[in-house]
This record gives sequence, C-alpha cells and structure tokens, in this order.
Amino acid sequence: MKIWLDDQCDDQEAPRRHPPEGFIGVKNLAELEALLKSNTEPIEVIDFDHDLGENEPDGYKIARWLAHNYQSRWPREVRVHSTNPCGAQNILAFAERFRKWRSEEARRLEYRICDTCRSVGKADDDLCSWCLKGTMVSPGFLAVSDLQEQLNQKGRRR
Repeated sequence: MKIWLDDQCDDQEAPRRHPPEGFIGVKNLAELEALLKSNTEPIEVIDFDHDLGENEPDGYKIARWLAHNYQSRWPREVRVHSTNPCGAQNILAFAERFRKWRSEEARRLEYRICDTCRSVGKADDDLCSWCLKGTMVSPGFLAVSDLQEQLNQKGRRR
C-alpha cells in the first residue's frame, strides 16, 4: 500500500497536491487511522506533507503517531513532498532515527544471568553452562553486541 498524506489531496485548485498514480490519498490523521484500520496491507511507502491545515496534527506528529501506534506496519520507505523545509527535515530525521531504533531492537535477545559466576546465558537455560553449579536468574534483554562481548570474555577465561 502506498499512502499520500496531504490536506489538499483532492483540491481541484491544487492538482500538484493530488496523489500520484498508485497512491491512496488521505488528508489528516483521522483519515489515515481509518485507512489503517480498514486495510491490513503492509505500507510500502508513505509520502508526507508537513503542514496539514489548522487544528490538525502536522506530518511530523503523524509520523510519531504512526511509529507509536503501528510500529509493526512502519513503511519500508518514507518520503516528504512538503514545501516546509524545516518540517520536511524533521519528518525525515525522525524516520531515520526510528528505523535505526527498530533495527537495534530487532537485534536484542532475551537472556539470564548466572547467580554464581554472573555469566550470561539464553533465557531458556536453567543451569549455568559455564560454572555448572549456578542457577540462571534475572530474565531480561540484551543487545546482541553485548552478548557477543560476554561470550568473548567467557572464551578468554577458559
């Protein structure tokens, strides 16, 4: 699904603001939310306008709303067609930060820590495979890079 967010997407006096072929036009947050609730297709592209009229959230706020409420459907590509350069930059910067956060979040693993030697193991381990006497406790999450460092330290101790 390709989405074109612009408050003038059907304005006869602003044909340049109409959605390109293959895009679904929405004017504001309410229309975007209705579209996402009625259509479960993945979002391939969303093309934002920043300034969406008085008493409406701007494109930046809608991008944040989308990330918060539809994180799993975040678009593969984010574009901006706004003539507001500051607003456009804010949307693109947010989209990039969110993309990086999602890629880091996807690389996190559940883990447990040994109550005796404090080594790190998988969440489904009950006994420590390092010291063979400790119990694995404190379930949590760990970035893959941190887990790799723990494993490297274990290898140096042996």
